[in-house]
Amino acid sequence: HAEHLVPSARPASANVPLVIASTMSSAPPPRQARCVVGCAFTKRTTLSMRYMSGTPLAGEGAIGGPADTPSGGNMPMEKFFDVTSANFSQILNDSTQPVIIICYVPEEGGNSNTIRQKMEAEVSKTPGVVLGRLDVEQNQELAQQLQLQQIPTAFAIHQKKVVQKLEGNLNDTEIGGFVANCAHLAKLALGEGIVQQAAEHLTNGQVQEALALYGDILKNPKDHSEVVRASAMAGMAMCALFLKDLEGAKGVADALRANYKTMLFEAIVKQALTAVDMALEAEDCGDEEDLEMALETDANDHDSRNKLAILLYSKGDFKAALNHALDIMKRDRKWNDDGGRKLALQFFESLGGQHPDVIEARKRLSTLLFI
Repeated sequence: HAEHLVPSARPASANVPLVIASTMSSAPPPRQARCVVGCAFTKRTTLSMRYMSGTPLAGEGAIGGPADTPSGGNMPMEKFFDVTSANFSQILNDSTQPVIIICYVPEEGGNSNTIRQKMEAEVSKTPGVVLGRLDVEQNQELAQQLQLQQIPTAFAIHQKKVVQKLEGNLNDTEIGGFVANCAHLAKLALGEGIVQQAAEHLTNGQVQEALALYGDILKNPKDHSEVVRASAMAGMAMCALFLKDLEGAKGVADALRANYKTMLFEAIVKQALTAVDMALEAEDCGDEEDLEMALETDANDHDSRNKLAILLYSKGDFKAALNHALDIMKRDRKWNDDGGRKLALQFFESLGGQHPDVIEARKRLSTLLFI
């Protein structure tokens, strides 16, 4: 059984990381992350470094292989394209990444046109950066909406917000630095997009593809931010759980805790670590039938009910696991210092707030808190 593992990252285009965005609306909220759990584990000796490097494992359940490249929405794919009043809204609505827009007046030999040409020259030698050209004379209404004060004006727009703006008589150093900053944004967006795409592969049970993408990030750590690298590590841990490799999952989780201490409160990292911890704990919970028999004998055997909840959770029966955790809370808030509520909260954290079983269980939890 697999649930979603979707980090708070935006999809990116591997070929064209920079596309049009807007100053007129806010970025859509990231989807709630969920994690892949629900595997019955068998311990298998696996070097966690193989997960972290993306090296395929031999034998059954081998990882690696070709992976799809992340792709964006319906966006201009040319290195240079014209931005007009007619196409701006479509480009805006179809885009998820940043863009450079140069606003100019196309008079022959004029300063504005010269700077546009210099911007084009800089962008042409910078991989992953595209340029939208806005002819102010032909698109006066759009120029007014953008509240242009000087011509030329260059915008760097990311996540539908202006992150950098240059105006007036720009020199070569300013233009070069401006494009370099946008290239850096493109690289960050690409890393986030790879994490997003890998998570979607994992959600769909395509573990080999997910591992290949996570491995690409970890093989080139200097190309990605710390949060992207930590998210890739978290994804690797979830892949190991999916492959029923508890030993490998533990190794990756240990490396996460040791090497990404400042990232441990990131949602995707917390969820992966919780999932691994729960899976490890489930190994010592005993047999499901024995635990059920113990509860038939004594419904207030909270220790057995706690173990059964963890075991069911590790097998993917989230609803039953949550019900058992909340049943402990209902029967005895003092047991194990409100252990039933704490266990339910662990499940919430691992599954994510938008999971349907979590939404239902939260309603019951709220009711219990006021009894």
